[in-house]
Amino acid sequence: MVDVMGCFALYVGVEHALHVEIMASINAIEITHDKGWKKLWLECDSLLVAQTFKKVVIVSKQLRNRWLNMVQLTVFMSFLLTFHKASNNSWFLLVGFYPLHH
Repeated sequence: MVDVMGCFALYVGVEHALHVEIMASINAIEITHDKGWKKLWLECDSLLVAQTFKKVVIVSKQLRNRWLNMVQLTVFMSFLLTFHKASNNSWFLLVGFYPLHH
């Protein structure tokens, strides 16, 4: 059994799924930073969201400044980003690994 450190819910308005996924990533990283935690494993189910960490042009102009500020927060963390994908009704975890910093 795994202990849950925390969770959150927030209203992000009526937007598309990518916007919601990006907002969830931003909030998770900002909360981690605000609490002074030094390690974060962020898991998402969207390859596109994972790719936003390397290709900021994927992020809408509406979110881009906040996104860039959030990415800078990860410099001070031990940060792991993984994504998983469903295929044939089975889940493949850790399909991708995106190290951001050396």
